Amino acid sequence: MTTWTTFETLDESQNWDVFYIDRLGVHQYRQDERTRFKLERVEPRQWRVIDLEQDEHTNPTPMYQAIRWVAGRVLYGV
Repeated sequence: MTTWTTFETLDESQNWDVFYIDRLGVHQYRQDERTRFKLERVEPRQWRVIDLEQDEHTNPTPMYQAIRWVAGRVLYGV
């Protein structure tokens, strides 16, 4: 998986409003055939995660909660 520091940097940056995470938990900036999650900024420091395989999403949440949700699905195969 991508390190927590990378996600903190994305959260603090104003340059990225959307990024993706693949099935192994690695972040990427473009959607491709490996993409499982889409993270989009809905307001400052609030993110929505969309699971593209399960057709589910979270409510707007801080980055650390969004990544916990993704990690649970990546690590435990939910």
